[in-house]
Amino acid sequence: MALNWQVLVILVHAFIVPMKLCEIPEENKHLIKSLNLKLLRVTLDTSSDANPSVYVGLRLSEDHNLEKEDEYFQRLKTSIEAISASRLGVKEGEPKTGLLALQLMAQKASCDDTSPSVRNRLLTHMKYHLHKEKNSIALNNKPLSNYYQYSLGILAMCINDKFVDRHVVHKLVLAEEQNKFGHGESVSVGKKE
Repeated sequence: MALNWQVLVILVHAFIVPMKLCEIPEENKHLIKSLNLKLLRVTLDTSSDANPSVYVGLRLSEDHNLEKEDEYFQRLKTSIEAISASRLGVKEGEPKTGLLALQLMAQKASCDDTSPSVRNRLLTHMKYHLHKEKNSIALNNKPLSNYYQYSLGILAMCINDKFVDRHVVHKLVLAEEQNKFGHGESVSVGKKE
């Protein structure tokens, strides 16, 4: 799980820092290469389910092992299809918004359009979970998961060229204006699972 957290932090960092990804300082290049090797090692472990954040991290990397990435995506695809076939998009007790968002981003990053019905079901599930998150914010002043997962859901809809209602985005903007992304002194980027 620690690797999952690291990948998400790097992804958030990539979106927040006003720097091009190709402008990695020379003294930090070994860190990127090290993370990429860790991600590639994860692809070799068949004892656990494929993780969409690992796949997205691999696709964002400059260094690629396309054969390993494709093998890992085929494993992930099985998980994506199982999630899309479920009634609400995830197994009971699993995180909802963030996981669905990462599944959608992984599918988009793969450029795999062989199953548009799976993608459409995932998008329908994502809309449902974003609606539940938005309602929780309205009623309880916080999302069901956290604002990071909520924002991942919005991002997943956007990269899949889907309209996101203004009031869904407004809840996120309002949370930022009210500094609700923080947890104590640090920025909250996800739930411990």
